[in-house]
Amino acid sequence: HRNDGYGQEFAQDDTDLGNVIFTWSGKSGKTVGSVDYSLRNGKGHTPPGWWTATENTLATSEMQKAKVGHAAQANESWEQAGFCRWLQDDATTQYSTAWEYHANNARDFTIGRPTIIEFKFRLAPITPTNPYNRFGLLIHPDGKRDGTLGCIGVQSYLQCQQVRRTLRNYHGLKFKVQIQ
Repeated sequence: HRNDGYGQEFAQDDTDLGNVIFTWSGKSGKTVGSVDYSLRNGKGHTPPGWWTATENTLATSEMQKAKVGHAAQANESWEQAGFCRWLQDDATTQYSTAWEYHANNARDFTIGRPTIIEFKFRLAPITPTNPYNRFGLLIHPDGKRDGTLGCIGVQSYLQCQQVRRTLRNYHGLKFKVQIQ
């Protein structure tokens, strides 16, 4: 949603100068049987309402590099981190061990090294959105498709590409979190 001017912040606008603004689905939180936004240990869903997102590049590449062995060696191995999404995980073929790549495994070697997409955007609530004392919430790729600890985890590689491109290109973009 892109509207400028006082009193127009929440007016619906499905396009930006003729370009359609996308809608994505994501998983947030690991709650069971309850939609409680204020659960302890960061396990509640992202509270619904209006938010802004600012790109946060700290630790993204560092987290992935910490998981990598020596690249291009026979024992090279990669474990999918929470802030990256592998293209191969969206295809029909999977690695021999879920969410891991081992170059010394013939099947993994045949599929090839993972294609990685990394990003994270820090969320800030827009008044009157109630953040329920939640902080440190992000939008990022949902690494293992099992949801997040309260962040919004984008589910597919294509959606990850769209989310990253849109949030980087439309600075100050406001978005609405809805529970389905």
